[in-house]
Amino acid sequence: MILKNAVLFLIVSLGLLTSGCTTYYYSTVQSYEKELLRNQDGSFRTSRNDLSVNYSFKDLGGKVVYEIHNESEDPVFVDWSRSVIIAEDYAVQLRDNNARFHGDVSTTTFHFSNTNYSASSGSISGRVVLPQSDLFVPPHSKVVYSPMALSRILNLDIPAYLYRKRDIGLSSVRFINFTEEDTPLKFRSYLTIVNDRDKSQTVFEDVFFISEIIKTGSKNDLLSRDVQQRGDIFYIEIVNRNAVTAGWIVAGAAAVGGLILLAPHMPVEEPSTPAF
Repeated sequence: MILKNAVLFLIVSLGLLTSGCTTYYYSTVQSYEKELLRNQDGSFRTSRNDLSVNYSFKDLGGKVVYEIHNESEDPVFVDWSRSVIIAEDYAVQLRDNNARFHGDVSTTTFHFSNTNYSASSGSISGRVVLPQSDLFVPPHSKVVYSPMALSRILNLDIPAYLYRKRDIGLSSVRFINFTEEDTPLKFRSYLTIVNDRDKSQTVFEDVFFISEIIKTGSKNDLLSRDVQQRGDIFYIEIVNRNAVTAGWIVAGAAAVGGLILLAPHMPVEEPSTPAF
């Protein structure tokens, strides 16, 4: 029994250990233009025409968060149809083009007695939420909106030999620093804000790039705290599917080996001899 439990524990442990192969990439965003101001939390700020915009890149996936302040006497709105994120000369639309339906479905079935026939009727009720084409900002107010995440455009296929070793707290991590020329991602935010009174436009066009990536095999407490508190650091989780498959193959092989080991110790029931 002890040997059997030990083999079962080994099989489960192998499966769990090898299936938890997740790599965490903690990325830092830097402004390409030095004139952008920095807030205390590391986020970026720019302003003109009584309008100001705070840029944050945070949380899982690197959410692009716009905090728009309208300090004027006129209402304004963000025109998402004229606002994009541009990466490698490819424009990613910030407008959500997906309509969403929220509702309920009800059905009624009628069975006819003494027959195998039945009939059903149903109805659908609900509402369709159309994509938002603009974001209204009243005078002397602010709005916060996140239209996309940087994980959509960031390529993390970076050769392992380029990373260097660094100790953060009690953990050892791998990191790599980038310049504006060799960064894996340089992107441009093009944000169009329209005055609702005279229809004049104010365009905020600012460029950013990834200046550092830290690669770890597990979540780091210090880095996770930075992600929660700062507006210029985010992380991406990538699960190694090949390692997961290999892990369970190893666990399966261990199961077969365990059965072979257990076979000599399993009780064998002797065939009974009939009494005459």
